[in-house]
Order: sequence, then structure tokens, then C-alpha cells
Amino acid sequence: MPNNTFNETLNYLNDVYRSAYYLTHNNNEAEELVQEVYLKAYATWDQFEPGTNSKVWIFKILYNTHINRLKRKGQDPSVLSPGKPDALPVTISNPPTELKKIVEELVEGEIDKAMKNMPAEYTDTLILAWLGNFSDAEIVGILDCPIGTVMSRLSMARLLLRNNLNEYWEEKHHGH
Repeated sequence: MPNNTFNETLNYLNDVYRSAYYLTHNNNEAEELVQEVYLKAYATWDQFEPGTNSKVWIFKILYNTHINRLKRKGQDPSVLSPGKPDALPVTISNPPTELKKIVEELVEGEIDKAMKNMPAEYTDTLILAWLGNFSDAEIVGILDCPIGTVMSRLSMARLLLRNNLNEYWEEKHHGH
């Protein structure tokens, strides 16, 4: 479990989300990107140097993750120009409540429990894509399964992760 200074990265959630939306121009894409960024940050927290700027660190993860996502989709990141800041709708100033809950749960370590409850084929695919930065084609080679299977597993893994984290949140905060 990362130490408490990891919690300070939560202070940048609004900025990270706005930037993710700015990069993707799409709510769902932005939410997935933010989840992936915080998952990577959580998993690599031991590499963070105390005393250095955690905001710079999390934004570096954001941009690297975005570029890797584009490459995974077969897009060339060098030809994509980011949108203009004034193109951001007013409503995008804060991340959706559900996303905020998911990221907060992630920081509290619930991610481990949520992933333990997922079938191995989904967690393996998710870890390769998100933490390993492998492209869909590379995952096909590693797991020796068709590209359609990899894509559906990634989609299902994200859905299960979101649902599991929401269930934990409900249980924790509503005592069900």
C-alpha cells in the first residue's frame, strides 16, 4: 500500500480529469484514461521520489498513458493536435462523482480486492495493457489469443473493475 503522501495526488484529480477530457474530447475516454493513470500511479508509487513534485509526476503519467493508448489504437500521436482550452464545456470542470469515488477507492487500496474478484483472463489482460503498456497486438502475442478476444477482455475488465469498486463503495458507505 502506498504511503499517505499518495493521497496528495487526489488533489489533482480535477486537473487530471480536465486534461484527460482535453486530450480525448470524450467523457468515457477521459474517465478511462484517468482510471488508468491512477492505477499506474498507484502501482508505481514506489518509484516516486519523496520531495519531488507529485503533480508533475501524475501529469507525466497522464501524457505517457494517453500516447500509449493512441498507439494501442493504431493512431499516430504526433499528428494529433490537442483541442483548445476554450473548447472545454463548463460542465467538465469537475470529474463525475462516480469517477471520483472510483479513484478514491483506488487510493484506499480497494483496487487489490476488486481485481482479486475478477477472472484471471481479465486481470491479466488489464495489467498487460495498463501497466505493461503493451499494444493489443503485443497482448495477442503474449496471451496467444485473437485480437477480438483481447479487446473484449479489456472492455469487460474495465466494466468489472468499475462495478466491483462501486460495490465496495456502496458496502463501505451504506453498510449493506
